[in-house]
Order: sequence, then structure tokens, then C-alpha cells
Amino acid sequence: MPFTYHSHSGEFCLHASGKLEEVVLEAINKNFKILGLSEHSPRLSIQDFYPEEKHLEETDLVSSFEKYIACARDLQKRYTNQIKILVGMETEWIHDSFTIQQLDYFKKYDLQYIIGSIHHEMVISFKPNIIGHFDLIRIFSPQHKFSEKVLSIISKTIDLCVEQNALFEINSRAYKKNLEFPYPHPEIIKIIQAKGGKFTISDDSHGPSDLGLYYSKLIPFLHESGIDKIYYIDYDSESGKIITKEYENFFTDSFWKN
Repeated sequence: MPFTYHSHSGEFCLHASGKLEEVVLEAINKNFKILGLSEHSPRLSIQDFYPEEKHLEETDLVSSFEKYIACARDLQKRYTNQIKILVGMETEWIHDSFTIQQLDYFKKYDLQYIIGSIHHEMVISFKPNIIGHFDLIRIFSPQHKFSEKVLSIISKTIDLCVEQNALFEINSRAYKKNLEFPYPHPEIIKIIQAKGGKFTISDDSHGPSDLGLYYSKLIPFLHESGIDKIYYIDYDSESGKIITKEYENFFTDSFWKN
């Protein structure tokens, strides 16, 4: 039962490609059973925009996000018999006022889950379901060694995540960035394991061609890292809450034989 909860499309993310429906169709084609849609939540201050968004206004990002929600809900209904689609968002912590805005979005649009990136303050503020690319900063310094001070901060952040039962994604997109390991680095994985953290997998896809990209490299990495349990999230319609489950047959799933 392959799955990913971290995905983007060029329709609603300017550094991605393809239409959102194309992402869904490719997930179905690759026999994904669960697909989480997680476009970036809008940032409401120009200084917080991504470089490719600098020509836009704050209202443009809000409008695009609202269109994403409408499109995602439509796809969720139309393809309900072929794939389980969860509708969420990826968000960051930038400053205190940003936190209020993002929580308002989550409630206003009745989203099902949050992927949280940029982590310590974000974990406190948002209580995300999934921790996104924990050490994304490695793309800027692949060989960087963590200092004791940084490791101490990492450890405290992991404590918060574990306390809130968030899942740590093993993110295969790092391979596309020519890194030796997925996110997070094995050194961080050891800390997570020691603290009883739980792992899921994601491709952090930025278009239909990225669905499941480098997933084939994850199995040997998981074995080498001593990760023998993988978890996933699902939406319980009766309680209206996200629930976490262990995927008991993850390593023997027929998906890995393809």
C-alpha cells in the first residue's frame, strides 16, 4: 500500500509542475492507496514569499489556495472509489502573526492534516501530523557536521514531536537533490529512534512525474537504519480526526516488487 502525504502541483505551486488532477491520476496509475494533497499555505507578507512569487500580491496567494481547496475536494469525491485522498497543507513557522493566519486557514477550510516544516516553533504552534524534511538545510551544505549545540536543539524539537505523536517523514526527494541520504540524516534518525519516534515515507513530489520517485531506494535505507516499522495516517470520518496506524506488511507489499 504505497502512499505519500507530501505532494505539490504546478497548478498551485510555482516551483512544481503539472495539474493537480494529473498528480491524482499518476498516483492511481502507480497503485497508490492513499494520496495526501499538501499545497503550501499562503504567506501574507511579501517578505515571506518564495522567489518565484515576488511578482504576486498577497491576495493572489489566498485566491490560489482557495482554488486548490475547491479542486482537491472535487478530486477527492470524483476518485473516491479508486484512491483515498486526504486534503491538507504544508506550512512553516515564520513569525507569531503567521501562526494565527495559518491556524485560521486550517479551521476555515476544514483541512484534514498538516505537514509542518521549519520545526521548533512550528511544532509548538501547529501540532502538525507529519514533520516535513526535518533537515532540509542539508541541500545547502551536504557535508555539514552538526555541532553539539545544534544536536541539542534537534533533540529538544524531536521531544516535542514525539510528545505530540507526529510522524517523521523519510523523504526521498533528497535523492533528487543528489544527497547521499533521504531526509532526515541517519544521525538524526538515531535520535528519533532513541526517543520512540514514528516514521512514515513521502516523495515530496512536485508534479506527477515525481510520484514515488526514488521510493526503491528507501527500502534498503530503512533496513540499514534499523527502521522496522512504518506508519501512516488516515481520516476517521466518524470522529472527524486523523488517526495513526502501523502498516504491518509494509516491507512485503507487492508494490516493492514492481
